[in-house]
Parts: sequence; C-alpha cells; structure tokens
Amino acid sequence: MLTWDEWNTCPPIYFRYRSIGRNEIEKRTYRTQWESSRLIAFHAIAPHLKPNMRDKGIQKWLPFPWEKIEHVKEISVEEMLQENKEFFDKLTPVEKGKELPMDKGINILKKVATNKS
Repeated sequence: MLTWDEWNTCPPIYFRYRSIGRNEIEKRTYRTQWESSRLIAFHAIAPHLKPNMRDKGIQKWLPFPWEKIEHVKEISVEEMLQENKEFFDKLTPVEKGKELPMDKGINILKKVATNKS
C-alpha cells in the first residue's frame, strides 16, 4: 500500500509500475494456490489411477491455461510478404508500369537467399 505522502507525491509512471508489480504478485499467488491444490488432488487419487495415467504427469492430467503452449506456424519472411502482398501494396500505391514495392522487396530477398547458397 502507498502511504498518503507517497500517494500525493508519486508521478503517474511510479504508480503504474507499482500497480503492475502488485498485479504480478497477486497472479503468482493465485497460480501457486491452484498448483498446490492440483498436486494434493493428484496424490490423493494416484493410488486409484491406472499406471499409464500416473506416468503422463500432473501437467498432462490437469493442465492450467497458463501452462498451455501455443503452436505458432513458422514461416519465412518471403512467405509472409507473399501472403500479405495485397495489404502492403495498398499501403504504398505506385504508378502504373512501375515495380511494386512488394515485388522489389521479394526480389531483394531472393537475391540475398541465392547469395547465401
């Protein structure tokens, strides 16, 4: 908690960082309590589980949302440019007959890739 003097004299950024820190502490406390509860529950029912269920581990048995890993599709820069070509070309319109900025960028990437090979 902030004292009255700290409240009156603190700049907004100090208050912001202080509130972020407090939120992080509360989040960690919340997660720790849930993980402790899961551990107790797992050990309470472990004797009644089939061996293959016990071997999977506690995270597989009851995963929490903050433990799930999102699988992000890895793509190269060239593929990303090709997929978003129309969007980028709308941002940078050029006169008819000239090379589009996206085509120029893709050609540069192709040259760099061939030089590395």
